[in-house]
Amino acid sequence: MATASSPASVQDYPDLQEDDDDDFQDDDDDDDDDDLDDEDEEDDDQEPSPSPSDEARLESVLRRLTAEEVRIRVHDVEIRGCCRTRRAAVEAAVGSDLPRAATVRDLVRAAAAAADRIRRLGAFDTVSITLDAAPPGIPGNAAVIVLVDVAEARGRAAGELGIFANKGTRSCSVQGSVKLKNLFGYCETWDASGDLGLDQTVELSTGVAIPRIGAIPTPLVARISFLSEDWLKSSLREHIMGVSVGLLSTMNHNLAYNLSWRTITDRALMSSNSIRGQLGHSLLSSIKYAYKVDQRDSRIRPTRGYAYLFSSQVGGLAPESKDARYIRQLSARGGDIAVTAFADLSFDIPLKPLRELGIHGHAFVSAGNLAKLTEPDLRKFPLAEFLQTFRSSAGFGVVVPTRLFRIEVNYCHILKQFDYDLGKAGIQLNFSSP
Repeated sequence: MATASSPASVQDYPDLQEDDDDDFQDDDDDDDDDDLDDEDEEDDDQEPSPSPSDEARLESVLRRLTAEEVRIRVHDVEIRGCCRTRRAAVEAAVGSDLPRAATVRDLVRAAAAAADRIRRLGAFDTVSITLDAAPPGIPGNAAVIVLVDVAEARGRAAGELGIFANKGTRSCSVQGSVKLKNLFGYCETWDASGDLGLDQTVELSTGVAIPRIGAIPTPLVARISFLSEDWLKSSLREHIMGVSVGLLSTMNHNLAYNLSWRTITDRALMSSNSIRGQLGHSLLSSIKYAYKVDQRDSRIRPTRGYAYLFSSQVGGLAPESKDARYIRQLSARGGDIAVTAFADLSFDIPLKPLRELGIHGHAFVSAGNLAKLTEPDLRKFPLAEFLQTFRSSAGFGVVVPTRLFRIEVNYCHILKQFDYDLGKAGIQLNFSSP
């Protein structure tokens, strides 16, 4: 048996054995005799370690198997280790390239891509793809069976809880979220979040994301949100209900449709003329596209790599007189263009008992800004003013990994903001799967 990252040995493929033996027999006869002499001197209870000649021979065989068009035929793909997870979810992640591979090189590439897609489902702790010889009686000397072994993740729930304060409005809020993974065995993610403010602001949302299964060409993503806000310093009240449905989702591209219904009322009828024009009902219909790249070696505690996200939103698609029609890059409330940056530095705590338990600290800083595109000519964009009005925040925290879940306690502090910003500082408590 051989792993996907290290293709099978010559003995697993009878049709390759004669050619490989002819190529390497003359060069390695002396090395084989030396190996036999070394094995006689070792105890029977101990396994001999690979000699340099064996390693060189294996590397040479692997280079030939992956460089040349060595024919192979996949007889079957077996998926093992699924208890709660449905087999169809893993089969969809494996894809069709693996069973259709006709050469060893194609098989190695397809196995690596399939393993990466299975890991991205987020429902398994470990993923291993190995090769085994086909059972006797199967026609063809190069027939193999691909074994996909998975170990399901132990933790299925994650949660966050935070208390934040806004110095500008002298108000505070409690924010929380809960995520459930693989609840019905489709590697789906259910989540719900809420934000309750003492200024009579309530924001609730819930959603589900289901990966591609069977004949479904794209993952299913749907979300429903509700926002109710009473402006205490005025008589205005705003209610927004929205729904978002994913249209296309791949490793790097996402396309979603958003539909929101907004109602603004003025109980005292004392608003200005500009505000009165926005009173009543309005419909927001938009399509949002996002392109993301994540080359980090770990999403939890990366040591190298990078990640970035670009999004664009086009609004005003529904036939409604009060539709908001706009085009935004990196859409954000209050502007047409937004730029954000985030950096995180993790470090070990200088106490040996804590290091052995995996407890570590981290510090982070975030900066960003948004602006409106008032001029169609981008050359007239006030870049200097845009850079000077950047907002920033920083914080630090402690991460405590356990067998059941991962605990993260952070304190966030605002470094720079303006009076009309809604930034909040406070303590955040995060629970996630290990």
